[in-house]
Amino acid sequence: MLVSRNITAISDLRAAANKPLRANNYLSVLTLVDYDLDGMLKIGQVQFAANPEHMEEGAVVTSVQIVSVGDRLTHALAGKWETENKILNDPASRPHDELLTRLKASPVSDGGASLTLDEMRGIASSLAGYTAQADTTVGGDDQMAEVTHGRAAIVAQRQFPAPQKTLVRFSMLLDSHIAVDKTPGAKPDPVQALFKTSAVHVEPGLSDLYVKDASTNALRPLGNQYYDWSKFDDCVISHNGGPLYFDDNNEITDSYLYLYPGVDMKDPKFKSLIQNHEWLQVIY
Repeated sequence: MLVSRNITAISDLRAAANKPLRANNYLSVLTLVDYDLDGMLKIGQVQFAANPEHMEEGAVVTSVQIVSVGDRLTHALAGKWETENKILNDPASRPHDELLTRLKASPVSDGGASLTLDEMRGIASSLAGYTAQADTTVGGDDQMAEVTHGRAAIVAQRQFPAPQKTLVRFSMLLDSHIAVDKTPGAKPDPVQALFKTSAVHVEPGLSDLYVKDASTNALRPLGNQYYDWSKFDDCVISHNGGPLYFDDNNEITDSYLYLYPGVDMKDPKFKSLIQNHEWLQVIY
């Protein structure tokens, strides 16, 4: 669920920037190794993908595979797995690799049970190296973890530098619903509309990115806020300066647009904002 939400967020951000990726760019495989509720050590793999006809729906699970780990050698591949798969099916194709020669002999004699952890580390590193030789898009330092005696530990991991601070501080809200109570049957009133409650208060210096947001009977500011695939019903949408991003894919129903004095009405962004949505009234 967490990975799917992150992939969906990436998809939404790319779409908002008018730089959508093809559906196969969102294909991702998550591999998990741990003890299941039955006490068995298992390898689980979940594949995520996006529907090219409905990219706005984000990622969905397309396949799930769970394999129990027994005494015999068990493996699962992901990513650029073609080279590794060929070598595992035919270790003799690398006759000068001592570890792969050992791998070839072990399954025949004992199903791989006699392979030591050091040997398995070496085999994994060799397979990664051969893959990097065949495909320049992969490679780099080994990243390796082990599950042994009921505990997981990272045994090979490069030190990553501290990430740079972002130039813009923002929070992303996905599928949020914001509604302010209103009198049943009340009709839109341009005078009363300007006194609607601001349902969200943003910390100074922080921006919010709303994706698939839904607002009802609320005051929603545009300055330093970003809206994509969102719906507004009986709202007042206002702007009093700051960066503006309000995509044409947002849906407007029975709502007002209030632009404070000083807003540059010659700015193409505001012309698009006014012309590409149906407002009850535009006030400026």
